[in-house]
Order: sequence, then structure tokens, then C-alpha cells
Amino acid sequence: MVRKIDEKEETNIDNNIKKQGNTPKKKEKESRTTETFFRNALRSNLDLTTLADSKASILISVNGFILTVMVTASGVYLSNPDMIYPFISIIITALISIALAAMAIHPRYKKELMKKKSLKEFKSVLYYQDMANMDPNEYVKNVKGILKNKEDIYEHLIKHFYILGVEIAIKYKWLRRAYAAFALGLLISTVFVVFSMIKMEKELTPPNQFEKIFEPSGATLLTDGKVLLMEDESLNTMHLVKPNKDNTVKELGMPVMDKKIKKILKKKVRDVEGVTNDGHDRIYAITSHSTNKSRKRKKAREQIVRFDYHNDRIDNLKLYHGLLDKLLLLHPKFKQALADLKYGSRKKQINIEALTWDKKSKTLLIGFRSPLIDGKAPIVTLTNPNGVFDNHEKPHLIGPVLLDLEEHGIRGMSWDEKKQGYWISGGSVGSRKDESFSLWFWNKDKNQVKKIKNISSLGYAEGLATLPDGRILLVDDDGSISTHGANYSLIDTNMSSMKEKK
Repeated sequence: MVRKIDEKEETNIDNNIKKQGNTPKKKEKESRTTETFFRNALRSNLDLTTLADSKASILISVNGFILTVMVTASGVYLSNPDMIYPFISIIITALISIALAAMAIHPRYKKELMKKKSLKEFKSVLYYQDMANMDPNEYVKNVKGILKNKEDIYEHLIKHFYILGVEIAIKYKWLRRAYAAFALGLLISTVFVVFSMIKMEKELTPPNQFEKIFEPSGATLLTDGKVLLMEDESLNTMHLVKPNKDNTVKELGMPVMDKKIKKILKKKVRDVEGVTNDGHDRIYAITSHSTNKSRKRKKAREQIVRFDYHNDRIDNLKLYHGLLDKLLLLHPKFKQALADLKYGSRKKQINIEALTWDKKSKTLLIGFRSPLIDGKAPIVTLTNPNGVFDNHEKPHLIGPVLLDLEEHGIRGMSWDEKKQGYWISGGSVGSRKDESFSLWFWNKDKNQVKKIKNISSLGYAEGLATLPDGRILLVDDDGSISTHGANYSLIDTNMSSMKEKK
């Protein structure tokens, strides 16, 4: 008897037939997915291994080159004590980096990679060490045995990838350490080099030489014990310094001032030569009133300057232009000097280089480098300095007083409160090359000037400041911004060597 198949049972039969028909295709798709997985895993591991080895090789090459250079130049470094620490630091950095990079790429035994005993004992036909430990027949037998069973193939591939992954992880661990050591060592070496260079620069700078002051032409003592220096052709016109007891001078930088004052000093004041203090930190400065290199008069070079100083700050800047118009009325030499500006000798031109305050008469004494009058250096007195700046008065000049400085012009002046007189730096009227400056003491009340002997060379002392302890700070206008700072010296006027000669 034939059983009739109902509709539901027929549907189940059809579904089973479809499933049986799709099974080969599904298995083929799964096989391709598995192959893609293993292929990508292998490529990724190989790329990571190659990259790690490449990075390590680069680090070894770079540090090897550094070592070669350092060893070649070792004589230069070791001959300089200041460069020994940078040399040692660079050598150690290179050696450590090479050692760590070598640890990243050196071959490892499988027992170093595997922690579990089962993996250590596992022999893979894909891992080079296990392959090398088998004889050819054994290797062929093992490969054929594995190829018969797909599960064995997968097991060998998976364990092989694991071994590769562990080895890659170790490579990158050592590589990270190598690059970290290189970066840290490079930083430490750079710090050593910078400090050594700073130390060398200080050692190369003579003890009596400024670091950032190059052309000081005037100096005056301030009430706080600091000294204000003026530079003649520099855009950074003013500097504060502090003389020390060991006859060194500490540079304190520029005084604080408004942008407006900076702009005025930069554009309207050039060739400052003399500066003085009225005793209450009201500062006066004067430019040379000489022509420029093209023998042209410039307003910026014909200025008298006044400003107030307080707590490292400059305020209340005022300028006056017009001194030359009054100066030519004092003496025919001044008039002739103005007339011969274009074609006359520069030795006969007006050139102001000194300024000092007369405490008793509250006047300004203006010292001239040139012209000399009858072979003597002239000093002119401005009797109404405050009237000129505060009341718009015309300058009232008297003089000149003539000082016999052995045909030297006045390069700097400074009042000495203890000795009640003026220290004067005398120098050549023309070029100062191969000429030594001289130091003089002038008693204004008696109009006596005496030369000081038995002192070391003054150099080119164009600025003088008398300190409360009896020392004189002398600053030389002999520096160069491209090569070296200006020189300075401190002379103790209380020493027995400070003798006078009539």
C-alpha cells in the first residue's frame, strides 16, 4: 500500500535536498576564507619582522657612524676638559643603542620564545629551527603525515604564527628600548654640549670683558650703586652694570623704558658719548655733535638728552638740539671748526666725548676731544641745563677752560666726591690706533691738572664712573658685536701706585 505524502512532509524533503546540494559550495567558501586568513596573517608577520629588522639596522648604522666620527675626533674632544663629558655621553649613548638594537635582531631559540612545556616540545615543520633539527627523511615523513589531515595543517600553521608573533613582540620590545635609549642619550648629550659651550664661552671671555656690551662710550654712577653705561652707535643705547668687589662687573641688562622712549632713542639719538648724574638720578647725556662718515651734519648726532632713573626704569625723556649755534660764539676755534666741516681735518672738527655734573654750581661740564685750542683740551660749562629742558631757555655757555693733557683730547670725565675733583681720560684727537690713553686728575677750583702714572694701560677708556669705595670703572669703546665684548677695568685710586706727576 502506497502512503500519500502530505504537503508539510514534501516541503521538508525539498529543504533537505537543497541543503545537500549547497554543502560542497559552502565548504569551498569556508576553505577560501581560511586560506585568506592564514595568507594575510603570514604577510603581516613577515612585514612586521622586516620592518623591525630595518629599523634596528638603521639605528645600528647611525650610531656606528657617530662612533666613527667621535673616535676620529677624540683628540680634539679629549684635549678640551670642557668637552670630556659630552664626549663620554655620546659614546655611551651610541654603544647602548647599538647593543639594544642588536638584541632586537639577533636570532633566538624556540625555547627562549615559548614558556609552556607543550609548545617547547612541539616540533613544527614550518619553523626553521625544528626543520634544521630533523634529517631529510624524517622531515618528509612528518610533512606527508600532516598533509593527510587538515586539522594537523591548521594546528601547525596556528602554532607557527604564534611563535612568529612572540618573536616579533620581543623584537619590538628591544627596539623600543633602543630608540628610547638613543633619544634620552641624545637629549643628555645635547644638554652636556650646551653647558660645555656656555662654560667655554665664559672661559674664552676675559674676566675684564663684557659679554653683551660692545661700544660703551659713557658711564655714570647711580644712587643704587649700579652704573649706567651708554653705547654710542648701538640701537641698545643703555645698559646697567654692577661692579663687584673682586673687580669684575656683572651685566644687568637694559633699563626698563616705554616703547615711545625706545623709539625716540632709536630714531632721534645717535652717537652718544657722555653721560652724568646730578646726584639724584636725573641723568644727562650728550652726543658727539660731530658729522657722520659722509661729513654731513645729522640732528640725531647733535642732541643733549635728559631723563630720570628710578628702580631700573627710565622716564621723562627730553631732548634738546641747538648747542652748536651757541658754541661758535665762545671761541674762534669752534667757529672755524663749524666752517670747515666739509673739507677741514677731522682732528679740527667739533667732537664732544665727555659730560659731567658740577655739584657745587649745578652745571654741566662738556669735555671736547677736538678741536684742541693751542694744543690744550677745552671744557665748556652749560650753566642752565634745567632751564633749557624745563623752561625752553637758550643754552648759556661759558668758557672754555683749557687743560694741558699733552695734546690729548678729553675722552671721559667723572667727579670724585672724596677727592673733590675730576678724573679725566685723555686720548688721541684723531685715530686712536697704537696710542695709549692717559689718566688725569683735575682740581677745578685751583685749575690744576695732574697726570697719573704707574698704572696699567687704560686701553681706550671712553667712559669713567667713580665708585663710592674709591675705585674708578673705566669702559673701553673697543668691542665688536660679531667677535667680542668691550673691555673694562677697575682702578683703585687709594693704592700707593696712584702717584701724581705735575
